[in-house]
Amino acid sequence: MVTMLPVWHITERAAELCMFSRGCKLVYSSVKHVKADLALHKPHWMMLVPRVLEKISLGVQEKFAKKSKLARMMIHFFTMVAAKKNEHLNIAKGQVIGEKKPNPLRRLYARCVATLLTPLDLLGTALVWRKVKQALGGRQRLIVCGGSALSGKVEDFFSNVEVLLIVGYGLTECSPLLCHRRSDRNLIADGCVGYPLTKTEVRVVDPDAFVQDVERAPVSTVQRG
Repeated sequence: MVTMLPVWHITERAAELCMFSRGCKLVYSSVKHVKADLALHKPHWMMLVPRVLEKISLGVQEKFAKKSKLARMMIHFFTMVAAKKNEHLNIAKGQVIGEKKPNPLRRLYARCVATLLTPLDLLGTALVWRKVKQALGGRQRLIVCGGSALSGKVEDFFSNVEVLLIVGYGLTECSPLLCHRRSDRNLIADGCVGYPLTKTEVRVVDPDAFVQDVERAPVSTVQRG
């Protein structure tokens, strides 16, 4: 695992304990050295803040922009294919948050579209996204992200590269983590941070109202667990 969070950060400390308890290797990196560390250590997991993910995405996009016109057209086409496939695959899995839950027929249709687009997406992976994934070490299974809001465009980019991105939300002063997406139920929506942790209750209350009794609070975020 490669991490760029400071060692005194409570989320970093929790990740350290988790990794060490399972006999995993942990590499401390920085913005200056992360590219070399990814190539050298080829991590399976990473823990990053959105700003770093944005820089990675922007760097790749800048390289794409320097390609020939034909190459840019090819990249644009396979980006659309990957985005459309992922969109329908998420609907088929019931992982999209919306006003209405997709009915079985809608999910079946989405599954068919995703299946039909898979061969083209595999070609795009071979021609475009494989090189991007190799730049991340080539063995990425999961990136955990938190600390601030994550742009939907950045999330779409890593989805196209087929790197699973898990977003979490916590209160550094109180807990390393309150809510997080799960790899098996990675809910997709701008601003979504997933489900509360086990045995953790989260409630939104009025940030301007000082109320001692949380149960009767009118509507800031309160956590208990």
